[in-house]
Amino acid sequence: MASIRSYKNKGDKKYSYEYRVKYPDPVTGKPKEKSKRGFKSKKEAELAAAEVEKKLMLGNIEEIENSEITVKDWIDQYLSLYSVHLRKTTLKVRKLRIENHFLPAFGHIKLQKLSRSQYQKFINTKLETMKESTVKSLHGTFMIIINKAVVHGILSTNKLKGISIKKVESEEKVVFLNREEVDKFIQSAMQFEYDEYISVFTLLRTGMRKGELLALTWGDVDLKTQTITINKNRNSQGTFPPKTKKSNRTISIDNSLAKELKKFHAWQKSNKLRRGKGYRVSDYVIVDQYGVPYHEWKLNKIIREICDNVKMTRIGPHALRHTHAVMLLESGVDIKTVSDRLGHTKINMTADVYLHVSRKQENEAVNKLEHYLK
Repeated sequence: MASIRSYKNKGDKKYSYEYRVKYPDPVTGKPKEKSKRGFKSKKEAELAAAEVEKKLMLGNIEEIENSEITVKDWIDQYLSLYSVHLRKTTLKVRKLRIENHFLPAFGHIKLQKLSRSQYQKFINTKLETMKESTVKSLHGTFMIIINKAVVHGILSTNKLKGISIKKVESEEKVVFLNREEVDKFIQSAMQFEYDEYISVFTLLRTGMRKGELLALTWGDVDLKTQTITINKNRNSQGTFPPKTKKSNRTISIDNSLAKELKKFHAWQKSNKLRRGKGYRVSDYVIVDQYGVPYHEWKLNKIIREICDNVKMTRIGPHALRHTHAVMLLESGVDIKTVSDRLGHTKINMTADVYLHVSRKQENEAVNKLEHYLK
């Protein structure tokens, strides 16, 4: 049975109220007490005490005894309990998300007090600067942490389930280079280090994703058959398999790229002989003159500098992928072939992204039909 008492702090004009609820420890049977102060009215204290008694009747003692822990407190407990069960790369990603996103936003808030509206605002803020898929992945990580709090009885339910994660619908502008800009970009790239030129030339000629290029090894390159097998991704966290089956693919390469890659392979061997122990040995294709594989963000920096060199609008690695696809479509390659080459899961994904090119091809086809029927 709960007891309610009034009290007055020094300097206060009005009384405040406190509840105290006694209950037996489920393990030892010894009496324990849950209390809370600061209620403005007796009724408010009674309602809060009744909620505690309800949880005790339902056996939710863990929830009562952990009512004061913060989100940060629980995350620390979660990591101490479950880090050993996670792969190193998974743990590293999870810790980065915790430190960069969760703790700054609500690490100080009591776990049981984190409201659905607070969390929805957090998600909405992330959607302003991040891709929808990235925010969904971020949300997934936090749900794992919250669900474990439910398993341990610290929370009765996960009230953050079913949060809305959707960007405001808008037509995404596809950034790509036109034919003249491609020439200008390549001419600029040729003024940079040989490995830097090769990295962007390969992106432009294959349409690979940045992570796919960074993970590419010489074992994936067959210069005799002029094919490249794409079967992994690499970023600062490590090397991973492709996210979808369609991303795992073998593509053909043209004579120009095959010739450049052959020269680049010889260049690497020459550097290895010349630098000896100062050369880092690996099977990665994209490495600098010292054999060091590219860091995740090095390509972005190189492409920015190539653009700045000739006063072009800055682009990112993905714009070269878009450029490759647009050039294929405009040269008459069918959209199914382009979709397979890019590693898209579905053909409509390719059609949606490059709708403007498809429309142009359709208009040209209609004009050809009209000319034929005259």
